[in-house]
Amino acid sequence: MNKKLIAVLLSIFLFSFMFYVLSTNSTTYVNEYSALKTASYIIYKDGSTIVALSGTTSALLASGTNASYVIQHAIDATASTGMGSIHIREGEYDITNTIILRNGITLLGIYKWTQLKAKNLNGDMLKTAIGAMNIHIANILLWGRRDQADGQTNGNGINIYGDGSGYRTRLENLIITYTSKSGIEIGGSTGATAGTDMHIVGSDISYSGEDGIHVGTASGSGNDLVIERNTIHHNLQHGIHLRCAAGDQIIGNNIYGNTLSGISEEGEGQNQIIGNKINANGQYGIKFGYANRDQIIGNEILDNSQTANNTYYGIRIEGGVGRAAYNTISNNYIGSSSKVKVHIGIYLGDSADYNLVTNNIIKEVGNVAILNRGGANNKIWRNIGFVTENSGTATISSSISVTFNHGLAGTPTFVSVSFNATGWRSWKWRATSTQITVTVEARGTYLVYWSAEYRP
Repeated sequence: MNKKLIAVLLSIFLFSFMFYVLSTNSTTYVNEYSALKTASYIIYKDGSTIVALSGTTSALLASGTNASYVIQHAIDATASTGMGSIHIREGEYDITNTIILRNGITLLGIYKWTQLKAKNLNGDMLKTAIGAMNIHIANILLWGRRDQADGQTNGNGINIYGDGSGYRTRLENLIITYTSKSGIEIGGSTGATAGTDMHIVGSDISYSGEDGIHVGTASGSGNDLVIERNTIHHNLQHGIHLRCAAGDQIIGNNIYGNTLSGISEEGEGQNQIIGNKINANGQYGIKFGYANRDQIIGNEILDNSQTANNTYYGIRIEGGVGRAAYNTISNNYIGSSSKVKVHIGIYLGDSADYNLVTNNIIKEVGNVAILNRGGANNKIWRNIGFVTENSGTATISSSISVTFNHGLAGTPTFVSVSFNATGWRSWKWRATSTQITVTVEARGTYLVYWSAEYRP
């Protein structure tokens, strides 16, 4: 090939490659620069001084050594114009007073490099004003430091509180750790609802003094939330605690190592628990009281009951009369991959009725795969590890009866048989928890085709 042509082609390739590299590497800086230029205010550290500048004019709004004051000043100034965003640059910011979140505020950091650290704080780190909605908080580390003498002595990481607060609010890509109470608390005041249409996405919530995420209070509910793709671990109470909640979606979270249950629900119902990993928690994987029309589908629930081996359950459903009904529990994988086992895979309590338990895989439990202490209208079928239907053949050989193992999870409630020959006249059956005996009236040799069901 012509040497000049080769040189030209090589030059074109190298130019194209260098242009691609430069343009690709500059994308992050261009996007960050554009975001900062559209911010209402930019907050950064200059030595020990915290500075808030206008994102559009660079005019000084506030400065000082009190980060809580400067951040609050920027939030209040932004809210006074209707809505806007505040960008907090990388650095450690000591939070000594609760920061109040107002309507329409976006608060953005640079992920773990923007650190809000509680210091001698007796209260929540961030808390909504009553009725504040359309809030967006992302890419920030909230460090309660409850384990340190000058850390947070009371309060939550984020508290969405008050009638109507948190509507269409989004919390994403946060790290919330070592808070005095819950990582995130959502609940209305007396008889009110907070957090409607709220999203909590892609965050890491750990080592909180109470729950990772706490939804609802004794007098106010948190409804229609989406809690998705978070990692919630090593909190001193529950991973997720739905104290008073309805219509919530808990999807694709990794919930492990919490002292009490992975997910606990105490009221309302109509929640969806789908596709979560709920492993190695201290007590129950999922514990529902007063569950009603909940869906528990496609979760991995392994190695729970860590605080007391062979004591707690993978899934526990119970509640008052009529309040543990019409729930669907399906396609879950429940059991153990270690020496620690749950006592029962799925437990339906005394008041549980009209529930569907199907297509679950249950293995390596300490006692029984499924225990139904509830009503006769619970439907339990097609679960691996808890056989409710079986069939086979047996031979009566020059006799009037045959006894065989049925392989069901309990004493059969229904048995059907047929024979390969006539002449047996009549037949009857009896069963124990392990075997079926079929007896005919006329002695002979017959091949018996049997099927049996166990409906607990």
